[in-house]
Amino acid sequence: IEPGLLDLLISLLKRTDKARRKFIAGMIYPAIIVLALIVTISIFSFTVLPAIKDVLVALQVFNSMNFLSRSLFEVGEYFQVNYYLIPFVVIGFIVLIKILWDFQLKKIWDHYKIRIRFIDKLFINMYIAESFMLLGVLYSAGLPVVDCLGLMAKTCPNKELGGAFEQATNFIRTEGLELAKVLEKSHFAFEGEIAYRVGTAEATGHIEEAMIDYAQQLFEKLDEQIDTFIKLVEPAMIVIGGIFVGLLLISFYGSISSALANIR
Repeated sequence: IEPGLLDLLISLLKRTDKARRKFIAGMIYPAIIVLALIVTISIFSFTVLPAIKDVLVALQVFNSMNFLSRSLFEVGEYFQVNYYLIPFVVIGFIVLIKILWDFQLKKIWDHYKIRIRFIDKLFINMYIAESFMLLGVLYSAGLPVVDCLGLMAKTCPNKELGGAFEQATNFIRTEGLELAKVLEKSHFAFEGEIAYRVGTAEATGHIEEAMIDYAQQLFEKLDEQIDTFIKLVEPAMIVIGGIFVGLLLISFYGSISSALANIR
């Protein structure tokens, strides 16, 4: 490996790792909020609800409540008595989510996270920056564009975009189109500015330099997008958590009030 190429590889790894670490670090606080919300709901379900149920049964109004409310009371009471089952339920739930994630959920998330408004540009810029910097490094090493796209398809974390790189490879082989055109034809994520920048790089004949430079610009834009996302998601999680707990309390209050009204 040439010294200059090795430096490019190291730069790629460091820059990619920096962006991912920054995103993960920014999601710690929202994750804590979600965990606190789960703990609050668990305490409410397994300690408060059973106590309230005893009062409602004594007043002979429990059976007057709607099915959903009665079911939540029953579940809370069941796990209060059989508390030793809670760890098994939690572990089973985690295993189920992991199985579903590997089987289908990851594919669904890969599809929608580059389409959901507000977060789509963040993820698209992250994947494009990583892939285009890799393209610049591989092209500098003397690999043909087709081989570069093949490696990009295998290494792209997003399987849908990875499939688009693979499709672009097939377009070049079968139709002989330019890189910018095959990328634009392969996926909507490459339309607009990205296709223009690739086309300009091809026209100048300096694909490797142009792609690395463009990737660096995308990484800088990505840093700003991550900062903005984190600033917005933290208060949003607090508001959503408050609304969820509030709706839960209002639901139970309404059910209990209706049940008590039946004995007046």
